[in-house]
Amino acid sequence: MTGRRIRVVSAILLAIAAISTASASQLVMEPASATLVSSHERCSNTAVNVTATDSQSLTISGIDTAACAGLPLELWVSDGTKTATAAVASIVSGKESVTLSNSVDVAKVQAKMVMVKVGNWPIPSTWTNSSEVPVPLLTCVVPGSDVSCSAAITAKNSWGSEFVYDVTITTNSATPVPWMVTINLSMTPDPFPFVANEVNEYSGGAGIFYSQSACNAPPRTMTVRNGDWRTISKSQSQVLKIDGRQAASGKPAGGQVLLSCP
Repeated sequence: MTGRRIRVVSAILLAIAAISTASASQLVMEPASATLVSSHERCSNTAVNVTATDSQSLTISGIDTAACAGLPLELWVSDGTKTATAAVASIVSGKESVTLSNSVDVAKVQAKMVMVKVGNWPIPSTWTNSSEVPVPLLTCVVPGSDVSCSAAITAKNSWGSEFVYDVTITTNSATPVPWMVTINLSMTPDPFPFVANEVNEYSGGAGIFYSQSACNAPPRTMTVRNGDWRTISKSQSQVLKIDGRQAASGKPAGGQVLLSCP
């Protein structure tokens, strides 16, 4: 390269460097927008607990409603190989728990982990599977209401292989309310000294079959609801007379079969 060409190239490079330096000196670094930062932060770092209350219902409790009210809540359930998304709910101020029903089949997913997102941000969460929580002997609920009720075994009789127990259902409600009672048949010696394969009802329709678990499910449960006019109140209890047997014998005379397993 001749001396003249070297001088021309050097002049060009010096001109480019001068332009770059001048442009850089004009750059202004603006501070980050506080509004942008706050809109992209978790509303709360408070951990929530996710509990499988039954095979298709999940309850999220411990929600920081003061900080997160109005934001969407999303639940992801995973078994380690596939992921199922539960329904999205909106957090309501003052309501610290949300139950998502018929949102994901927990039994099929066999969840090993969950993730809760509030406002599109993951928040700390713990997972409790219903199969890890002992199911009570008797559970009473008033459908669609916050009113409480209770159920207790109040009498026991047996004749050979038949065991007949009275289950009394009560409430403190001043007005009549319906009821549903779930009985854990896998517990012994109550309700029976064996896991009953058949349960019959002899209380004149006080209780009507509602649902039962699979016969091989651990635990084996059945749910009974009140008959058409057999509501309960503070002044009116109901007695469910149930007959448990190890071997199925068919529908009894004057009664009804509540559960039957081979």
